[in-house]
Amino acid sequence: MPQTAAKLVDTSTRGDIHAGHADPTEEEHFVANHLTPTELAEELNMKRREVISKCMEMGVPIFNGRIDRSLFVTNLRMIAKQSKGATAA
Repeated sequence: MPQTAAKLVDTSTRGDIHAGHADPTEEEHFVANHLTPTELAEELNMKRREVISKCMEMGVPIFNGRIDRSLFVTNLRMIAKQSKGATAA
């Protein structure tokens, strides 16, 4: 049976799945995708309460005290786009 080149998938306890080598080097940096409201607020220059209220407004879940950063940012951009379109019309 011929061997095929396959990528290793690291499913370690870091919380993410990383394609590549099984043991990441010290040079590799991984960005957390699920953040607490405080961490997300600091990253986006918002207030913690504002982050929580936007989650409720946009329907972004807060699961075990953490928010999916990419889901939050994507929804935030969509709302900003919609409000720009409404003010331009």
